[in-house]
Amino acid sequence: MSNKKENQTSNLIRAVLSTEVKFIIAIIGFVIGVVSPYYQMRQDVALIQKDISIINSNHLSHTQDLTQDVKDIAVFIQNQQQQITVLQTQQESILKNLNN
Repeated sequence: MSNKKENQTSNLIRAVLSTEVKFIIAIIGFVIGVVSPYYQMRQDVALIQKDISIINSNHLSHTQDLTQDVKDIAVFIQNQQQQITVLQTQQESILKNLNN
């Protein structure tokens, strides 16, 4: 009788432990199923933010380059205007000498 009672007790303990193990595995599976996408989403957001930062940096760099080009062209035009003024002054002087 005691052997049969021990078997029943043993089977009951195994059943309870089996149920608890299944429950724990289910909880772990659920937690992994919820936590894993959360961290993947955070990683995706971080990568998107990095890409946006790179795009903004490149855009700023191109804008600065264009601004510098405009400044260089403005200086070039100003120099040309000065040369034109000098040439016109010289032309006027030559014409005055020719008329006299």
